[in-house]
Amino acid sequence: MAPVSALGSRCGPGRPGWRPKIEQYLALDVRALHRRGQLTQGTVSRQEWLRSGDRWASIGLIAGRHCLELQYEFTDQSGDRKPLQYDVVLERTPCWLGGSRLWFRCALCDRRCALIYGPASDGYFACRVCLGGAYSSECESGADRLWRRRSKLASRLIDGHLKPPRMHWRTYLSIRRRCVELAEREHALIWPPSSKRTSAELRKS
Repeated sequence: MAPVSALGSRCGPGRPGWRPKIEQYLALDVRALHRRGQLTQGTVSRQEWLRSGDRWASIGLIAGRHCLELQYEFTDQSGDRKPLQYDVVLERTPCWLGGSRLWFRCALCDRRCALIYGPASDGYFACRVCLGGAYSSECESGADRLWRRRSKLASRLIDGHLKPPRMHWRTYLSIRRRCVELAEREHALIWPPSSKRTSAELRKS
């Protein structure tokens, strides 16, 4: 497994751009593993990550009664490959309406979490707090966040503006109206009124 870069970039004033971005790590989701039956005691499986349709990284998983064993090779910064094999503790907590919920226990801080990320600089998986990771959205500017919200709404429409079949007209018009509002706010942040100059002023400058 190739090491994952932990470098971040600063994208907005006052944002934690120096912190590593959590999306740059590989993620293990206890909920997804449980749905796929990979946490059933005695189950041996693999978790793979793809890039452009090709396998980029994979690890072996062996489910125990109260833990999940991870097996993989890690390439450190010097280029040396070393095998890693260790357990991540699993814990169940009761739900309000019955049943139980599975969690990982972080190997570093023993914190309960649904996702662990890695590999860290030492090659191990840990929770987001231990890795000091920030979400990419924390480094977005105000205009970027508005654009992301508008794109999410527009994705519910055909080609971003046409009404899908079976969608109520009231819902469709509400989405279109909200998209227009977000676009106007985004435009105002990118080109605030104080920065607008007339064509005559531009010719003089």
